[in-house]
Amino acid sequence: MKKLTKHEVMDLVLGWATRTMLKLGTASGAKRQSYHLLQHVEDVTTVGRHLAKVLCSGQPEEQWLPILQLGTVCHDLIQNFSELGNPSARFPGVVLRQRDRGPNEDRTAEWVMEMIMEYDPDGLITIEERHIVFQGIYFTYPVWFQDYGTMGQPRLFRALEETSAHPIAVSIAGGDLLGCGCDDKRFMARTDGLGIEEAQGLVELFLRAKSLSGIPPELQAAWLEWMRDWDAGHAKFVEGQRKLTFAKLLDAYPRKADELQVAFDKFDASIARANKRANSRLSLNFEQYAEVMGFPMPA
Repeated sequence: MKKLTKHEVMDLVLGWATRTMLKLGTASGAKRQSYHLLQHVEDVTTVGRHLAKVLCSGQPEEQWLPILQLGTVCHDLIQNFSELGNPSARFPGVVLRQRDRGPNEDRTAEWVMEMIMEYDPDGLITIEERHIVFQGIYFTYPVWFQDYGTMGQPRLFRALEETSAHPIAVSIAGGDLLGCGCDDKRFMARTDGLGIEEAQGLVELFLRAKSLSGIPPELQAAWLEWMRDWDAGHAKFVEGQRKLTFAKLLDAYPRKADELQVAFDKFDASIARANKRANSRLSLNFEQYAEVMGFPMPA
């Protein structure tokens, strides 16, 4: 039997990861993803590549891009969550998605390593390259930073402080959160999909209800306030990314600071776009808001 090349092994792993991601978009009920899909993989790869071009300047792109792609395509393969959800403390009756943050990323990284070993018993993907992919996926574990109104990646931050983070692993993780600093249009185009994923209880209501009249008025009002709050929070999320994740990168790579500022110059544009959309939706009622966001409405 003909031996596989490294390129062919990479393609096999990427093919497996792509098929796995496709299943997330066709799952039943609230398990179906509307954000963590192949579009998100494309976004993370694009932003990660943008970041890696700065952090790895001087190195030929063909050396690091395949490993970056392997990490970005594989980073979100497991999306487990609590079926009971997480009742909101601010909006009575609203139940949000409670993801298994931490375990999801850990299991994904381990699963990817197992599949690489299965497809690549000869070790064409080197130990160092496997470590970079594992580290990049491990870094994507997200935590809400209330003071900044945004998500952060504490594992990445710790590794940056300890100077133990490989630049490509940093780029994999940074690609997951810094899209708002790289492409304002693409960032805003994805926020509705993420909102649908977060609104686990509303998706379940729509799937059960035969019509909108089957959803109690008080629940409609609560979910309407949540949707308005979701949109209003995007501008703060972006500013938080600039002050948290991006600031950590500037501190970790002071010699690259000017290049990073040029490469990630869309924070203000993302804030302006987020505020404009939130204001444009203030007059929408519950049905209109849910429909414009793209929720699966009752027939």
